Amino acid sequence: MLDLFAQRIRGEVLDLACGPGQVAGYLHHKGLKVTGLDLSERMLELAGQQFPEVEFEVGDLLRLPVAAESCAGISAFYAIVHLSSNYMRRAVSEMHRVLQPGGQLLLTFHSLLLNGQPDYRIFPLEEVRQALQDTGFAIELELQRRPVAEEDDTLKALIWAVRRG
Repeated sequence: MLDLFAQRIRGEVLDLACGPGQVAGYLHHKGLKVTGLDLSERMLELAGQQFPEVEFEVGDLLRLPVAAESCAGISAFYAIVHLSSNYMRRAVSEMHRVLQPGGQLLLTFHSLLLNGQPDYRIFPLEEVRQALQDTGFAIELELQRRPVAEEDDTLKALIWAVRRG
């Protein structure tokens, strides 16, 4: 998915809740100009050590520090997993605000608990889809997959959406 995403993007990309920078680093190596954003200064320190060629900044999903319609793409891998439903909708609205018309969003999250008790939020696929559509995104692709190897016991969801307009 990241390879296809990289092929379709023409412009700057934000990697939201980038953590230690793996997605931002991968997209950079695919030729994209990427900025990784995260609330955790420690995660950004680790990201900068591992991927010194990528720009990383402190950033809040609910108040993205970039201008409206300034990004061609957003990757948000498990970025919403610590948000309430209301804050998830607010974050989706911020993603919409900073994407250019036609901008691409690749969003992943946990969509169904299979076993255990997670310390993060599970969002049903339908809830996230509706939030995206209500905000002005068109859904291009939805996938759900079962966990592999040592992953948490949840269904993982991916939504690829495009900002209308």
